[in-house]
Amino acid sequence: MIRSSLAALALLAAGPASAGIALDNAVVTLGNYFAEGGSVGGGIRVGGIAYINSHGIGTGLDSASDGKTVVTVAGDINFRNSSLAHGSVVYGGNNYSGEWTQAQTPKGSFSAAEVDLTAETDALLAAAGGFGALAATGSFASLWSVGTLTGA
Repeated sequence: MIRSSLAALALLAAGPASAGIALDNAVVTLGNYFAEGGSVGGGIRVGGIAYINSHGIGTGLDSASDGKTVVTVAGDINFRNSSLAHGSVVYGGNNYSGEWTQAQTPKGSFSAAEVDLTAETDALLAAAGGFGALAATGSFASLWSVGTLTGA
């Protein structure tokens, strides 16, 4: 289960691109990020805190991402029983992750740094205005907790 505290979860590949938005991320949220189970193919950028448990991140990335920041969290991070396939984690708050879990980043590291997502936040909010102007070209159906997006 993945939840974002704000409806600002940006599935950027589906909408208008804007300068300042990192399009190589699978998830960008201005709020908090809670993930239990499952996986995300790309990187994540979180404007609040991140609680990540039994979750794989970067499963669709290759060795070109090694040494690059793939997970950016502005606040606290709690990365438990999870793995990062490629890349590193940067967080701006406290690290509540266990040392063993941090070892699950074999091609990267965990590091504390000042995280400023102001430029991305501004770009996301500006791009959000463009989403409302787009014509509907598909549909979304949810059955048994599985979502299906169809359309052009």
